[in-house]
Amino acid sequence: MQVNLKNPIFVYYLDVENRPPSLANAILDSVKKEIEKYENITFWIVPADFTKIECVFNGWGDNQYVIDKLKEMVDKVLKENPDDVTLSKLKQELREVLISDIIS
Repeated sequence: MQVNLKNPIFVYYLDVENRPPSLANAILDSVKKEIEKYENITFWIVPADFTKIECVFNGWGDNQYVIDKLKEMVDKVLKENPDDVTLSKLKQELREVLISDIIS
């Protein structure tokens, strides 16, 4: 499976605690069938002792997200050394901002 970072990523914490494996698998299969209907979002299913759906990444398709990240990157580069801003520094900082956002 390839992750499309233009789409938002959701984590579905699925309560499987105190359930027999066969029931947990049946619930998991049912949830997977429902989630597969959506092509414009990514779902990760995580076994847990509670049930919750959480958006962990808004997706790069969101223009406001991109604008905020660009602003964050430019502000950081200018703050560090305003007299020595190069395109390569801006590119490197943008990579770090986007990667750290995905990982965190």
